[in-house]
Amino acid sequence: MLKLEIKRGLKRKSFSIALLITLIFCIIDIFKNDYYSILMPYINYPYFLEDFIKCGIVSSCENFIMFKFTDMSNILFCIMPVIVSMAYGDSYLEDLNSGFLKSIFSRCSKNKYFINKFFANFILAGIVFTLPLLINFLIRICFEATLTPEILSTVNLRIGSLNLNLYMNHPIVYTVIWLFIYFIFSGAIASISLAASIITRNKFIVVVIPFIVMQLITLIFKVINISEYNPMSFLYLSNSINIKSMIISFIIIVSSTFIILYLGGKNSEALQ
Repeated sequence: MLKLEIKRGLKRKSFSIALLITLIFCIIDIFKNDYYSILMPYINYPYFLEDFIKCGIVSSCENFIMFKFTDMSNILFCIMPVIVSMAYGDSYLEDLNSGFLKSIFSRCSKNKYFINKFFANFILAGIVFTLPLLINFLIRICFEATLTPEILSTVNLRIGSLNLNLYMNHPIVYTVIWLFIYFIFSGAIASISLAASIITRNKFIVVVIPFIVMQLITLIFKVINISEYNPMSFLYLSNSINIKSMIISFIIIVSSTFIILYLGGKNSEALQ
């Protein structure tokens, strides 16, 4: 049933729109900030050696959209909770309001339905946000120099704060790890919308509520000085990145949203 849910999600217009929005931001970021690299790749750049000696050549990893803070990356990161929720976060309401849920329950149990719905939403949200990021990264690798980042760069120190040695010595591996982190947290954040669909039948609220929740968490955690547990802080590569706090935040978000969806859906009067 999980495969069926994923196939349903891949065919949704909202999934395609969310994927297209993220892809547009990733492509515009390349042309807006690194058009010269595409027009004249470093391999054909006549002053490559001179600029390299002067540290004028920037690594393709440093130019990755989520590592290089530009207007495109800022906007994309800001609307991320809405984008990942558009993928499949309102699908439960769609099944409920259309009456399709009754035919599903005639073939499988509620438990199986909600478990598969949760994981399908998680996976589809991860794809919607991470696939365009991967494309952005691959394009940069094709057209830009794959060099070891400069340790004297303050930007490098910031984006390498998860593991500076790994970033400095294996930047591609480090970037792939961050792609995985964005994947799982995209799924976790999108789970908030799925859990919210148990409480409200308004599709707009369901899609927007992860954004509101993340903003409230940012505000509250900053006031009580625990920003290291705020996903919108460490996903934006703040200086307070901590693996332990990232794991705890992920577990809390996923477990709480799953419990709300599973128990709330199971006991919902609308499904009696």
